[in-house]
Amino acid sequence: MASLIDWVLKYQKCSDRKAVERLAELIIGEVGPDLLRYIRSRIPKNSAKRDACEDAFQETIIGILSVIPGFRGSNEAQFRGLCYSIARFKVYDLFRGSKTSVNTIVDPEILREALNNDCVDKSISAADRLDLEAAINLIRKSSPPCVNYLWDRFVVGLPYQVMAAEYEINVDAATKRVRRCLELAKRLLKD
Repeated sequence: MASLIDWVLKYQKCSDRKAVERLAELIIGEVGPDLLRYIRSRIPKNSAKRDACEDAFQETIIGILSVIPGFRGSNEAQFRGLCYSIARFKVYDLFRGSKTSVNTIVDPEILREALNNDCVDKSISAADRLDLEAAINLIRKSSPPCVNYLWDRFVVGLPYQVMAAEYEINVDAATKRVRRCLELAKRLLKD
């Protein structure tokens, strides 16, 4: 079965209109749901801009399809990073000139589930679940940025390159921050 990067490379070389449309459907079918979740997570629920999620998503799709011919990456992570960058800028465009800011608040319930899946190898007991909730609350109080880093990496699934651009840091710094936050979560779970 063909992968996302295979579809992108075929899209770049294809001249048959129907084949291009089919490849576009495959590409957007693969990255679209994640991008829509990402866009929705960035727009506050009480924002007047909330109704614009679909518009930002459509603009993102148009942007992606327009840059594929010039895409020079060689792997899926690079392409997904490009897609998230486009989505991020479309969300920022919504708020340009507005006093409302892009959402960085994390749903603690989803973070609990993500940490649970990533940090705990076996089925979690009721006691461990309580410890996990306490650890997340401690992370929120002791290191608020960690909640956002862990959310973006493990819930939204952002590649480190996209996180680096979003937080205006380099890729190594993004990787180290996520690792430190994950270590903090694990330490808090042990204590």
